[in-house]
Amino acid sequence: MGSGSRGMHFSPRRRTAVVLVGEGTGAAYLVGAMRALDAAGVRIDVVLGRGAGALVAAFSGLGAEDKIDGEGGLLDAAARVRPFRIAPIHRFAALCLATSFAFFAAPALLGLVAVVVLPVQALVRGIFPAAAAGSPSWLSGLVSVVEPYYLPAVALPVIVLFLAFSARGLRLLWRGRGRRPGFSALFPPPFDLDPLEGLLSNRLWQLARGTATEERPRDRWALSEAYVQLLASGLGQHGFREIVLYALDTDTGEEVPFIALKERFAKKMASDLGPGRKEPIDLSGEGASILFDALIAALTPPGLAPEVGIRLPRGTKLGGEVHRFASSLSTGGEALPDAVATGAEQIFYVTSTAAGSRVSGTLWERISVGGLRTSLERDLLWAAERTEVPVFVVRPESERLAPYELEGRPQLGGERLFPSALVDQGARDVERLFVRPVLGEELSPLSREATVPVDREWKAGPKEL
Repeated sequence: MGSGSRGMHFSPRRRTAVVLVGEGTGAAYLVGAMRALDAAGVRIDVVLGRGAGALVAAFSGLGAEDKIDGEGGLLDAAARVRPFRIAPIHRFAALCLATSFAFFAAPALLGLVAVVVLPVQALVRGIFPAAAAGSPSWLSGLVSVVEPYYLPAVALPVIVLFLAFSARGLRLLWRGRGRRPGFSALFPPPFDLDPLEGLLSNRLWQLARGTATEERPRDRWALSEAYVQLLASGLGQHGFREIVLYALDTDTGEEVPFIALKERFAKKMASDLGPGRKEPIDLSGEGASILFDALIAALTPPGLAPEVGIRLPRGTKLGGEVHRFASSLSTGGEALPDAVATGAEQIFYVTSTAAGSRVSGTLWERISVGGLRTSLERDLLWAAERTEVPVFVVRPESERLAPYELEGRPQLGGERLFPSALVDQGARDVERLFVRPVLGEELSPLSREATVPVDREWKAGPKEL
């Protein structure tokens, strides 16, 4: 999508925003794109992230994208700990049901054995009648021994499962002081994100702890406050960037931006967002303690993992209330209006979803990719009417890994394609789609050392490069 030249220019002196949208392994692609923009001399002022883009934005705020990829990086560690782990209650339920079904199917398995053994037994009796004479039927003897225990064996695992859920319900009833627990509390989503929370908490703490000597944060609130304090003290310095993280308020059905911006831009965003847009949550002051919760919420697939409860800061319209949040990828919301509201004068839109129509992976992966594509379409339509703000779109030509293939994808010859390959792909796409056609061949990081680009004419309007 594009339009003719209208005399507009890319300039390093303009306030620049980068919108990062992706899921799972897409974080590696986004990291590669950010590195390539840095290498091209693009000064990034604010980063807006949705889904895995929120993860990259959080690390990018402190100039630490290199902590995500590479050997020992966040993605490498995530592949080892398997961050999307089946919740214990669901593992227990699956074990009980599998045991019950195994006992239930035992007669069928015994019948299959009999189909093979009985002809052999008949053949042996025909050849050696004396040896087989008077020998009892092993099959009928086995059935007579097992029959009294069959129904109890089938029912016992189901009874144990029922008792376990009853005990869980009573415990929740006691904790809720007599209030009946909801269905989601009694039967939680199948995955828990405890491994991901622990991994992210440790990695962010190593960046934000400053002079603290603790190897791990006391709690998520201490981590959030340390991060926000460091970010606020570094804004305006090289390597520090303002950030906007998105999460879905599942209680209201609205996408909420959590912002850590310079004061004048925070006020501008709060006043510039039009009617129907959710009030941004400022991560300064009292809101500083909820940054980590907002980040985890941005990575939580709704319906597949427990939503994150966040007490909204005082000063907001719903201040003091606790709302549940999850990833907003499936909503297909726009980000370009928010980027402009933060004062951006030129925008890079980087998405990890390929342009093709084929989508592989699980149902949630397909829903996520569909949401990413819808977001891009809406943003491009919005930008088509506002050509005064240059928009550069960077996306892959084809899918190489599904969002949750953190352990890689098998290739021919026994090799595996790991997420680290997407880092190189993101860097190449920025080189191919922005650096060469917009800045010029002589400014390509592949042909010379990175330098600050001069103003160059470009094709105005939203351009899917």
